[in-house]
Amino acid sequence: EGCSSLLSLDLSNFDLTAVTTADNMFSGCEKLSFNSLSFSECLRTIGNNAFISCSVGDLKFDEGVESIGHGAFAGGLSNKELILPNTLKSIGSLAFDGGFSKIVLGAGLQELGANAFVSSTKSGKLYVNIGTPLVVDGNLIYDINGYGNEKNWTLYVPKGCTSAYSKQSPWSKFKAIVEDEELYGGKENDDENDDNENDDEEDNEKKENVDYRN
Repeated sequence: EGCSSLLSLDLSNFDLTAVTTADNMFSGCEKLSFNSLSFSECLRTIGNNAFISCSVGDLKFDEGVESIGHGAFAGGLSNKELILPNTLKSIGSLAFDGGFSKIVLGAGLQELGANAFVSSTKSGKLYVNIGTPLVVDGNLIYDINGYGNEKNWTLYVPKGCTSAYSKQSPWSKFKAIVEDEELYGGKENDDENDDNENDDEEDNEKKENVDYRN
């Protein structure tokens, strides 16, 4: 933390298997640059402001990480796409700041902080693998001037979930909400289960009738 002279850190032969990356781990290391940064599946928590202001060319996550703290990657991401794993349950406010125009949220997400994504791009696409919109106390997409920018982004949701997202802010602020059959968490599976239950009930009724007649 606060090592202003640190220029680079080679993690190519280092396995980040710690369960937790500490708060402020590399905070204030403005000259620190990673060509790429990835985390082991053993990692569970990335602390608040852990890599704030660090330059990261390519950020990748394996399945395993469960929590990303406030401001964890604020101020230096170069990713065009940000793909977050299904194991991720919590994202803090202002967690990501970069030039991405595509964000994918995994199916396990339960908590999403205000202004979680700050992007320098004018428009983009947000994909959510969640059937029920999460409660967010603020905006989702922030521009570099500190204003909500959902109006210039398109939201992609699971099949059958457009109505739910269009009724709840800030999800309702997106310029368009589009259903994507490849996303998880929609109502299609529930409908199939209902149909299977109805079929089972009908089969049981038929069996009861047959038994009764015999």
